[in-house]
Amino acid sequence: MCIGKFYTLNMAQLKFLSLNCHGFNKATLCYLQSVITDYDIVLLQETWLSNQTSHVLDNIHPGFNVYHTSAMEHKLTSGLVTGRPFGGTAILVRENVFKQITPLTVNTVRATAICCSSPGQRNLVVMSVYMPWDDRSLYQHDEYVFTVGCIQAIVDAHPDCNFLFGGDWNLCKNGRYSAELCVRRFCTDNQFCWVDTCTDRIDYTYHNDNNDHYSLIDHFICSANLIHEGDKTRIMIDGLNTSDHFAISLKVNQHTWSGGSGKSAPSVIKLRWDRANVQLYQSECTQLLSTLNLPTDALY
Repeated sequence: MCIGKFYTLNMAQLKFLSLNCHGFNKATLCYLQSVITDYDIVLLQETWLSNQTSHVLDNIHPGFNVYHTSAMEHKLTSGLVTGRPFGGTAILVRENVFKQITPLTVNTVRATAICCSSPGQRNLVVMSVYMPWDDRSLYQHDEYVFTVGCIQAIVDAHPDCNFLFGGDWNLCKNGRYSAELCVRRFCTDNQFCWVDTCTDRIDYTYHNDNNDHYSLIDHFICSANLIHEGDKTRIMIDGLNTSDHFAISLKVNQHTWSGGSGKSAPSVIKLRWDRANVQLYQSECTQLLSTLNLPTDALY
């Protein structure tokens, strides 16, 4: 048996773990069973599971509720299936930590999101994300920007919540990635903190020993009031983890985000096109543009 002993929950803080599984298998199951009792919320990426096979995540621990998003359903229903499995994100939450957990609909298969509620505390939105790989192409950049936009839509729809996003962002904080500016703007616009990583032991999370490729591409991003100054993401080195990613962990002190303490971020009004009266907008634009008197010289 790989399951570790159950421990008494310390309600003063929440402990998060994030892991790119590189395919959920028996080895992944054994590793997660050995560490999951040390955490309250676990975020998974690249499970490579379909809706029909995602039930295997229930075997990790009976005391955790599982929320999973498959990235393979379109391919599985489109006819002939070729190539290896891909994508898939999940969130596992320890039972009885929150009064209520509501799954959220994200307009991309690259993320799984939930809203956690407890009396006397501000709601917490948690999201597991698996961002597109940076192949330096325009298509990849557009897909990255689109995915960030889907995440932003969740933020806009929950203005009074705290947020924590964790997973494989497929970029480093070193200025060499075209998508990095998009993530930094996302953090700045929403007053989020891109949590620094403690690199006193190693400075990478992804490792490909055959190609001698190492990079720090797994991160946590969260509301600034969720952590204290100096708090850092930890890289979890463990021989039981057979993935090509090391897991990362972060502790959040609950008293910093309770409803009665801490300073709330100022409300920001954001307009949403998906809720706009587009026909009225078109009509108004047409009417206003028709009143413009352009000089004929400007037409040549």
